[in-house]
Amino acid sequence: MKQPAEADFLEAGSGEPVILIHSSVAGARQWRSLMDLLSNRFHLIAVNLIGYGGTAAWHGERAQTLEDQARLISPFLPADGGKVSIVGHSFGGSVAMKAAALFKDRIHRLVLIEPNPFYLLAQHGRTEALQEALRLRRIIKEHGASGVSTAAAEEFA
Repeated sequence: MKQPAEADFLEAGSGEPVILIHSSVAGARQWRSLMDLLSNRFHLIAVNLIGYGGTAAWHGERAQTLEDQARLISPFLPADGGKVSIVGHSFGGSVAMKAAALFKDRIHRLVLIEPNPFYLLAQHGRTEALQEALRLRRIIKEHGASGVSTAAAEEFA
């Protein structure tokens, strides 16, 4: 298994560890207000996914997977074997679900905000809905690669 990329992250507070996973067309900074609000109660770690913030873009020989993104949290799991909570928003919700499956014995709570597990559409024969999701993903990737994330956000919205 390939080792996870070195993740760029924001960190604040102390207490129970909570890993925050952002949506697409965002980044770890999406969680800044929440971190300010909750840092007196929790140790918050907002991870930048592959290709966001200071986390390197994907350059693998194979297509990137949810597991590649989910493995980014492994360095943030407590060294003593303790548990963490994960909060994921949108695409980050899908990554959070995969991380919870990978590290199931290490997860205390899983909070999903508007998750988008599009693979479920394919599994249930929802071809038209899947094509729409894939079209939006392609637009986000194209605009993100060209540095025009506002155009991607407008199309998404």
